[in-house]
Amino acid sequence: MKSQSTLLSFFETKPKSIYEEDNNKLHDAIKRTRDSNDKTHTEIVKKGARLQAPFVPIEEATVEKQAAVSVEREFFGHKLDLKQRQEKRRSLGQSVEEPANQKTGEEKWSETNRWATDIRDEQHRLPTDVDYDPSTLYIPPEAFRQLSPFQKQFWELKRKHYGTLQFFDSHKAQKTLDIVLFFKKGKFYELYDCDADIGHSVLGLNYTAGGRVEMRCVGVPETSFARYASKLVDNGYKVGRVEQVETTTAAAQRRRSSDSVDSKIAVCQRSLVRIMTKGSLTVDELNGDPSSHFLLCIHQCIRSEKIGFFYLDVSAGYSTVGEMKHDAGLADLEAILLSVQPVEIIAINCQQKGPLSELLKYFTSTTNCLLVHQHSSYGYSQRGANFPTQLEEFLLRHSTASIALFGCLEYLKSLYISVEVLRFDSTVIWDKCCTNEHISKNLSNEVNWEDRCLGNLSLIGSTIFNLEIVTSRPNKIGGHTLLSFIDHTATAGGKRLIKQWICTPLICRSQIERRLDSIEIILRKDSKSNILDQVRKQLSQFPDIERQIVKIQNMAYCSHQIVMFDDSEKRKVLEFLKFLKCLDHAVEFLKKQLPVILFPEFDSFISFIQNFDNNLLHKCRNVLDDLFNEFPDLDRTENGEMNFSEDSTFKNEIEGIELRLQRILEDFREQMNIDIQWFHRFREAYQLEFSQSALEKTNIPDDFVLMSQTSDKKRFWTPEIKQLVKKRNELLEAHTISESSKFKKILQKFDDSAILWRDLAKIISELDALFSLARTSRSSTGMMCRPEIIDSDIPRLVVEELRHPCLADMGDLYASGSCRTFIPVSLNLGGVEGTSFVIRGPNMGGKSTLLREICLGVILAQCGCYVPAKKFQFTLFDKIFTRMGASDAIGRGQSTFLLEVQEAAAILNTATKSSLVVIDELGRGTSTYDGYAIAKAVLNDISTRIGCLCFFSTHYHNLIHEKLPSNIRFFEMQAEVDEEKKDVTFLYTLKQTSTSFVSSRGVYCAKMANLPGEILIRAEDPKVRALLNGMDQSYDEMEAEFLKVFHS
Repeated sequence: MKSQSTLLSFFETKPKSIYEEDNNKLHDAIKRTRDSNDKTHTEIVKKGARLQAPFVPIEEATVEKQAAVSVEREFFGHKLDLKQRQEKRRSLGQSVEEPANQKTGEEKWSETNRWATDIRDEQHRLPTDVDYDPSTLYIPPEAFRQLSPFQKQFWELKRKHYGTLQFFDSHKAQKTLDIVLFFKKGKFYELYDCDADIGHSVLGLNYTAGGRVEMRCVGVPETSFARYASKLVDNGYKVGRVEQVETTTAAAQRRRSSDSVDSKIAVCQRSLVRIMTKGSLTVDELNGDPSSHFLLCIHQCIRSEKIGFFYLDVSAGYSTVGEMKHDAGLADLEAILLSVQPVEIIAINCQQKGPLSELLKYFTSTTNCLLVHQHSSYGYSQRGANFPTQLEEFLLRHSTASIALFGCLEYLKSLYISVEVLRFDSTVIWDKCCTNEHISKNLSNEVNWEDRCLGNLSLIGSTIFNLEIVTSRPNKIGGHTLLSFIDHTATAGGKRLIKQWICTPLICRSQIERRLDSIEIILRKDSKSNILDQVRKQLSQFPDIERQIVKIQNMAYCSHQIVMFDDSEKRKVLEFLKFLKCLDHAVEFLKKQLPVILFPEFDSFISFIQNFDNNLLHKCRNVLDDLFNEFPDLDRTENGEMNFSEDSTFKNEIEGIELRLQRILEDFREQMNIDIQWFHRFREAYQLEFSQSALEKTNIPDDFVLMSQTSDKKRFWTPEIKQLVKKRNELLEAHTISESSKFKKILQKFDDSAILWRDLAKIISELDALFSLARTSRSSTGMMCRPEIIDSDIPRLVVEELRHPCLADMGDLYASGSCRTFIPVSLNLGGVEGTSFVIRGPNMGGKSTLLREICLGVILAQCGCYVPAKKFQFTLFDKIFTRMGASDAIGRGQSTFLLEVQEAAAILNTATKSSLVVIDELGRGTSTYDGYAIAKAVLNDISTRIGCLCFFSTHYHNLIHEKLPSNIRFFEMQAEVDEEKKDVTFLYTLKQTSTSFVSSRGVYCAKMANLPGEILIRAEDPKVRALLNGMDQSYDEMEAEFLKVFHS
C-alpha cells in the first residue's frame, strides 16, 4: 500500500486526462470496499476526496458521495492551485518546501504585465478620468507582441469588450457592467484574468492550477455553459461566448497551405459569436422559464416632444412599436412598463434628467431591470428594410418610433444577434396609434372592419398596480393576483397570451361576445364529457412552439461554423426531429381529435379562433411530409446518425479504414499472443492498450509511440495507425461539415414556412387561453355568470352578489375560518340612478375592497371571461382610472400628496364619458381643508363635465351637506357600533343614504389595533369629537369653529 505522501504526490502530478480513465475504476473500488474494514478503503476515499481537507473519516454512504463529487471536480478542471496543495500537505502532516523566491505563474504574469492590473482605456485614460471608456483596455504594443499566440487571441477580443457603459440598477445610481468572456478551449469554456475573478466570486468556481495559460483561470464544461452564463446574466453581467470556429484538422491544413505569418499561428481560430444580456436571451438560455423577457427601447425627441418605443421578446419574436406625446404619454408609458415588465431598457438619446428619466430610474430601481443609455440617429429614412406596407408607412410618419425600432436593431447587432431572423409581419402597432390613425393593429392578418381600429381597454400604470393585476403587493396572503385567478394554461405560449389578454382587455363588443360564446360551448360540453381535462392533457404535451420556431431560425441563419465536442450536431438533429413530431401531433390534434371532442359544435367554436381553418392545417401537413422526406433513413437518424443523403462515399471510406485498423489489432494479437484492446480518446482514437501483465510478457517494438498511460496500462500508436487515424479524422470532419450543411438547408426550408408555424402556434396558444378562461368560468368556489353588455350611451353597471375575484379564488381559505367570510355586493348604478357615487363609512369597512372588485369585474367581463357574481350587466368602458392608497415615490422625488394630485390630474385630463373612474380618499396627503376642497372640486368636475361612471370613497362626510350636482348619489358601508363598549362590527354591506351622518370610527379601529389606552382617551376629547362628528354645519362654519377650538 502506498504511503500518504506517495499517494498525494501521485495525484498532484498526474495528467488531467488520466482521471477520465480512472473514473470507473475508482467507483468500482469504492463499491467493492463498502462492506469491508480493509485499510485500503481509507486510501481510496482519500484519493477521491482530496478536495475535502483535512480528511475526517465519516459514514461510508457520505464518503462515497464526496468521492464522486471530488472526482467530478477533477474532471471539470477545477484543480487545486499551488497554495491549496501546500495547505493540503500540511493538513496531512507532510513537510512543505517554501522557497523564498517561489512564485506562481499567475504572480509572474501580474508582475510582467502591469497593464492587466493598472487599467487604462485605449486612449490611455485612467478609470478616474472624466472621459474614461470602460469598454476598452489599453495593451502596450510591445507587451502584446510578447504574449503567446493563445494569449494574443484572448486579449485581442477582451481589450475590445472589457466592459460596457454605465447603466442603472437597484444597488447604485450607476456602475460599470462587465462583459465576461467564456473562452472555448477543447470541451470547456474557460474564464481568464478579471473574468476568472468574477467566475470565482459569483459562480463559486475554483481557480485552476497555473502553467497552462499563466493567467488566473476558471472553467466549466461546454454542456453546463447555459446554466452558468444565465446565473451571471441574472446578476447583471453581460456574457460573451467565444467559440472555436476552426477544427484542428482545418487549422493544420491552413498552416500547411499558406506561407503568411498569420496562417502559421498554431492555435485554432476563435470568434466572439454571442453576447448575452437580460433582454436578449434565447430559449436555451432561459432555462425553461415560460414568461416573456422583453427588451424595451425608448427614444425621446426633445424637438417634437414625443416618445417613441419598441419592445421585443427575442426568444419568441413578439414585438410592438408605438409613439406618444411626452406629457400625456408618461402615464401610458408607465402602464407599458408595468404590464410588459421589461427586463432590459435601452434609452436612446434620452435626457439624464426630467420626468422620463426619473420614471425609468424609479422602475429599474424597484425591479430587476437593467437600464442602458445609448446614442443613435438611425431612422427609417436612413435604412432600407423589408417591412410590411402598413408598418413601413407608420415608420415613415413617425420618426421617433422609427429611431426606437432601428436603435433596438443596432443594439441587437452589437450583441451578435442576426436581425435577419426577426420577422416584422407579426409586429403590433400600439393600439392608441391604431385608434388615432385608423390602421390595423396586427399586421399579419386582415380583420373585419368592425374589429379594426378599436384598440383595447386602457389600463394606466396606477390601475395595474393598485388592482394587483399582474403582481401582488408584499405581505399579501398567497400573493393572489387577477392573473393568477384566470391563468390555468398548460402551454408556455398560452401563459404569455393570457397575461397579454388580462393587461389589454377588449373594447369591441363583437370580439367580447365571440369569446364568451366559445367559453359557453366549452362549459356546455364539459358538463357532459369533462373536455377541460381532456384538452389540457393534450396541450401539456406541446413544447414552447413559438420559441422553438425562433431557435430553428437562428440555427438556419447562423453564420459561424462552431466546433463542438459533445455531439451537439447530432443533438440538434434529434431535437429538430422531435419538434417536427410535436408539430405533427399538434396538426393531428387540431384536425382529428379536437373535432371529436367538441362535436357537434366544433365548427361554431373554431370560428371564434383567429387563423383557424382546415386549409392552414392541410398546408402544415404537406410541409411536414416534405420535411420528413428529407431524412432518407429516419430510424437511423433517430439513433444518432447524421444521414441526409443517399451518397455513402464518406461512410464507405471510413468503414474501410476501420476494417483495416481492426485487422491491425488482430495481427498484433496473433503475433504477440497476448490480449490487446483498443482505447479511444476523441481525436486520438485506436490506441493499442497493453495491461501491465501483458507488458511483462512481451517487448514493445521500437516504432511504437507511447500516447497515454495509467498505473497499470500503457497505450501506443504505430506510424501506420497514426496515418489511418489522421485520415479517418479528416473524413469524419468532412462528413460532418457536409451533413451539417445539408441539415442547415433543411432548417432553411422549415423557415420558408415560418408564417404557417407561427399561425399554428397562435392557434395552440389561443386555444389554451380560451380553455383557461373556461376553467376560470367553471368556478368551484362560488357562482360565476356570463356578463351582459348594455347597449346605451349612458354608462351603466348592474351587479348582483359580486365577489372580489382574487378572494373568490381563496374559497378554501375562507371556508376554513382563517379569514372572515366574504360578503358579496349588489349595485344598480348609472342612468337615472346617477353616474357618480360617493361611498362613506368607517375605517376598515370594506370601501377599498368594494372599489377594487368593481374594477376587476369589469376587466374580467371585457376580457371575455365569466364574472364571480350572480348577475353582471355593464356598458363598455374605454379606460379605467384608479386613485388609491397613500404612498410616496422617493426615487422619483414625489411626495404622497404630489402623487395624489398627479393621478387626479391624469383623470381630469384624459377620462371620457365611457371611462370608469375610481377614487379612494383623495386629499389625505395634505391638510384637512385643502384636501376637502380638492376632493369636492374633483368630484364636481367629473360629475358635470366628464359625466363618466365614478366611484368616490371618502371620509369627508360633510360633502353630503354641500350643493353638488344632481347625478351624485351617496352610499354607506354599514357597521354596528356599541357606544358603551366603544366597539364596532363591520357588516360589509352597501346602503344608499341621503342626509344621515356617518362617522369614520377611527378611534374604535385604533382600539382594535391595540393602541395604548391613554392615547385613545386623549383622542376622545369631547370638544374635538363634537366637531369631528360633523354637526349639521356648512363647510365655512365648521372650518371657523374648528380653528377656534384648535387655537384654544
